[in-house]
Amino acid sequence: SFPTPGLRKTQDITIPREYSGMTTYRDTDFVTLRVDGTKFEVFTLPVKASKYKMMKGKGAKALSILADNTIYSSIKSKRPAKSEELEKHFGTTDREAIVSKILLDGKLKVKVYIAQ
Repeated sequence: SFPTPGLRKTQDITIPREYSGMTTYRDTDFVTLRVDGTKFEVFTLPVKASKYKMMKGKGAKALSILADNTIYSSIKSKRPAKSEELEKHFGTTDREAIVSKILLDGKLKVKVYIAQ
């Protein structure tokens, strides 16, 4: 188990987690949606995306679930989706509507945190 909240154990060394007031990518889950073969992904705050899906989008704004405000075509390469792609595949440029569709219809990929 971890000795103190906010610390993580790496091998035999306990080091403090970097904190700048923003969520780091280590602390996030993500959702992936393919539309006509094109992939769209968003980083989400832990647990919030699954709650949003369970509540079918009621009770929270989709943008408040995001860890950052970017819609990606590839999270792995951190490549943002182009606005032309978003409009072509979602029929709108409204970010709230697009993110809501990704969150509700996409596949949630939850990180597994294992205490050592």
